Amino acid sequence: MLPDLVSSLIGLVLVCVAVLDKPLLDTQHALIALAGIALVVLGAIAKRVDYLKWPGIAVAAAGVAITVLITSGLAVTSPETAYWVVFWSGTVAGLTSLWSAFYRRPRESQEEAERLSDASELWKYSPRAETLMDPLARP
Repeated sequence: MLPDLVSSLIGLVLVCVAVLDKPLLDTQHALIALAGIALVVLGAIAKRVDYLKWPGIAVAAAGVAITVLITSGLAVTSPETAYWVVFWSGTVAGLTSLWSAFYRRPRESQEEAERLSDASELWKYSPRAETLMDPLARP
């Protein structure tokens, strides 16, 4: 949840910079690239810890788009392209990560997962489990 909240804050800042502060977007490429790299890292972390994996992938892809834009030099030659890539990447990263931060798996899925984990724990400690795990053991 924490990587999603930080990603949504970074996305909001990127959209605000693109819309409200065009000179900052045109001059501070290192900060924009740092935000892109942060989105890639936070998206990878979110993919590992969240129930659904696609929001983390979307955030990482938005970060990759921003990083490629800055490192390729396209932001310097085409400020309009830089505006649209930063705007849409920030929007996608902010919305999907905020949605993922507040999304919880359905209740029946949680109960079923708990039931299955309890059953696997019981199976692990049953006396029959030892004989099934060791084929050389005599009954």
